[in-house]
Amino acid sequence: MRTVTQRLKLKTLIGAAVAAAALSTAAITSPIALAATNSSGGSTSTRSTFVQQRVTTASKKLAAASPSTPSTLTACNHIQAAAQTPYLLSTNNNWGFFALPGAAAVLQHLHFPSAGDYSDIPVPTWAVYSPTASASDNTMIAFYCNGDLAVRAQSGALIWQSNTAGKGGKTITINNSGNLVMTNAAGGVVWQTGSRAEALVANTVLPSNQYLQYWQQAVGKGTQKVALSMYTNGDLAFSLNGKVLWHSNTKVAGSHAAVNAKGQLTVVSPTGAVLWSSNNGYGSANTYFDTGTGTIVVANENSTIIWRVPGTRL
Repeated sequence: MRTVTQRLKLKTLIGAAVAAAALSTAAITSPIALAATNSSGGSTSTRSTFVQQRVTTASKKLAAASPSTPSTLTACNHIQAAAQTPYLLSTNNNWGFFALPGAAAVLQHLHFPSAGDYSDIPVPTWAVYSPTASASDNTMIAFYCNGDLAVRAQSGALIWQSNTAGKGGKTITINNSGNLVMTNAAGGVVWQTGSRAEALVANTVLPSNQYLQYWQQAVGKGTQKVALSMYTNGDLAFSLNGKVLWHSNTKVAGSHAAVNAKGQLTVVSPTGAVLWSSNNGYGSANTYFDTGTGTIVVANENSTIIWRVPGTRL
């Protein structure tokens, strides 16, 4: 059973989203996919405002939450953005699936013990949204009796759906690794987001043969998937929709990636030798690599960017 202490942690997490809006919204509004094609070098102010309003809404809703928020939704039920509890929470309290005005998103909890008011920050790992929805839209995540999962605007307009009608889906659960999974009555997987960690915080490791990922789909704008992958051959690569945009060109098999205590992204050999480093300054233990934007960010009032993947822009 989840404790009140854990619930307060989550209130802090989403409450921090208001102060850290630029940080938490960057991955939704300015993924590398958009950065690579946006001649202005970033998202428009309209889209940035759109998402920031939704993060503020999430903060207000979670502040009024009860300690017993479920991690599972059964068929024939729904979650609405205007509800008191518009989300599911994993049992370890590190992940949430949220209904927001015009959007639905899986959020990852990042914790920085020495960052003061910015110690707990949410980042989106998976998101679907309509850029034209209003900030007050009572968007619904509906899990229909026929097994289809859909995100709909208050008007009924479809934002996204899983296309799983008639496939036996009975429950959806946000699990403790951040994956939203639909299962049938026998427990078999019908559908899943495939969502996972999006960010790598300082003093943590991305092992060989593992990757970080951010995925989004916007109405009328298609789908983007951004990944930071640590290959078994020792190369670290940053990709968009499967196309490598940058790599470290390191070649020691079994190496891992890490963000060190100075806030630098590194590739480290099995013997501990640093094979490559971002060599940025101004970092600390309160930094993390944000896959959705391809940047290293400081958890502070300004969400300061101290490094970005070479050849990309926001």
